Amino acid sequence: MTSFLDLSRDGIALAGPGNDGRVRQAHRTFEWMAAAFAAAPPLTAGPDGAAHQADDTAEHTEQDEHTGRKR
Repeated sequence: MTSFLDLSRDGIALAGPGNDGRVRQAHRTFEWMAAAFAAAPPLTAGPDGAAHQADDTAEHTEQDEHTGRKR
């Protein structure tokens, strides 16, 4: 994200006032994404080795033995 923010910031400077609308909007989007990632809970490795979002507040779920779906 930092690289995209740097590139879009440079693009705004290169485009100059009045010509930077699309680059400025991209920069705002990257700022929003960086803030969203920073506020997200950390990822942890699950028993299968895949990354899962940590959620200490989630209720325990059981798996239906017939359908395999969580309930």
